[in-house]
Parts: sequence; C-alpha cells; structure tokens
Amino acid sequence: MKKGIVMILVLVVASAFAFASAEPAAQTVPTEDYLGISVGYGYAGEESKTDGGATRNDEISQLAITISDYTFLDDGSAVGLYLEAGILIRLNFDTKINGIVVDYIEPPIILADVAVGPGFRFDLTRDTDILLSAGVDLSYIDETTKYQEGPVFYEVTRSLMTLGLYANADVKYNFTRKFFMTIGFKGTFNFLSWMLKESSAYAGWNESHTSETKGVEDFIGYRVQPRIGFFYTY
Repeated sequence: MKKGIVMILVLVVASAFAFASAEPAAQTVPTEDYLGISVGYGYAGEESKTDGGATRNDEISQLAITISDYTFLDDGSAVGLYLEAGILIRLNFDTKINGIVVDYIEPPIILADVAVGPGFRFDLTRDTDILLSAGVDLSYIDETTKYQEGPVFYEVTRSLMTLGLYANADVKYNFTRKFFMTIGFKGTFNFLSWMLKESSAYAGWNESHTSETKGVEDFIGYRVQPRIGFFYTY
C-alpha cells in the first residue's frame, strides 16, 4: 500500500509539472487555457490470465475525480494540448476466476490515472462548444491477495502499471467569459499491463519472500466514465 501511495504521488506530481511547463511558453506565445475539475461515475472491466493459466475477469465501479487542462493558441485555434491527472475511488469490485466469483482478493481502493493527447474545440453556438481529445492513458493500481493452504499463510501484492488509449467528448457551456461547465464522458481501452509481484509465505516462525516483474498475460481492459466538470479560462 505504501508503494501504491508513493506511485500515486509521483503520477500526480509529474502531471503538475506538465501543467506548469506551459507557462514559460505563454510568455512568448499567447495561449488560452481551460483548467478545471471533473467528477464522474465510471465502470471498468478487465480480463487477463493468472500465473496458473486460469482466466480472470474483473468488474469495477468507481468514483472519478479528475484535474484537467486544455491549452490552445490564443488566436482562435481549434487544436491544442490536453493533460489530465486523476484518481478513481473503488465503489464496488467483483473478481471471477474461470467464471467463479472469488473473495480472497482484497480490492484496491484507489487507482491513479494520467492522460495526454491533442485537444480540439468546436463552436456550436455563442455559449456552447464541443471539446474533444484522444491520446495515451497510463494508470497504476495495487491489490493484495491473502489465502491459507494448510499451516502456510500466503500474502501476494501486485502493483500494476497499465497502458492504453483514451477518448474524451464534452459539451461546454459558458456561464461567463472566464467560467464554464462541461458534461460528457471519457472512454479508455487498455491493452498492455506490467506487474511487480511480491509474495510472502508464513509458517510459524518461518517466512519467505520473493518478487518478480513481468507483463500480464492476455491483458485487455476498458473504462467508461460519464462526468461533469467546472472550468476556469486563463
């Protein structure tokens, strides 16, 4: 869990530096930025193979809290840069191994997520626009499995880094020249996952520990996330 917290902080800090990196350019090239926070409800599904070759399916519902920034040249340009950093808080979690629900996997509470890609804006009316973006999505999660076989107690922690593609679509409604709200969704398709697996075995006074890093076999996942946001133009 400590490693998970550290990784979440690293992702958020890295994204903060990415947001800040646009400021020096703003001194020479005028830009228009939209900075805001969004809240949404997400549903995720994943499928992969376990070490023993069994098929694992995960279904997760999540509360998503996201900070995002669009940067456009201040000349009415329709193409810019989009950056996003957020956390997804687990609301419900089901895991099936070969179609059978299991309860020995401790579900993760928080997933960290960052995304970067080109951003687009299109005028609909005087007060309404469309915001679009698509690019690369990176997420991190920790999970722990605890079980016992005879006199031996096992604890396995998996730290997972997942790579995929995302797409955003939001309707933007302007309250004033500086403040606006958005209603839309984010979709993510994940196709690669790397895992740091740390295993511990305890039997009386004896214990052993092992660790390994490898790709997750036959991994595929997706997330769908309707959301609402509030933004400030600067």
